[in-house]
Amino acid sequence: MADLDFNPIDLFRMYMQLTGVPTLEDLPAADPLLRGKTLGIVNGSSWITLWSTYFARQFLPGVRVIQVGNEAVQLNFMAAHRRGEPCPP
Repeated sequence: MADLDFNPIDLFRMYMQLTGVPTLEDLPAADPLLRGKTLGIVNGSSWITLWSTYFARQFLPGVRVIQVGNEAVQLNFMAAHRRGEPCPP
């Protein structure tokens, strides 16, 4: 990790700026139809969380984004595909 060309602490800081921390309060929404709404996203890799959070906040400001999934989901899909099973398994 010593060969990284960035400061890992900056990565964590930027991650927290983007994702924030969970809250039970409604998020501010300019569109009253979005206030109190929740969007659930199942993703197959942890890095997808950053992309889906960023774009969800761009296109659906005020909607709570709930992420579920990680590399385990992706590995399950890959294994099912390799076995010729339907995906998602």
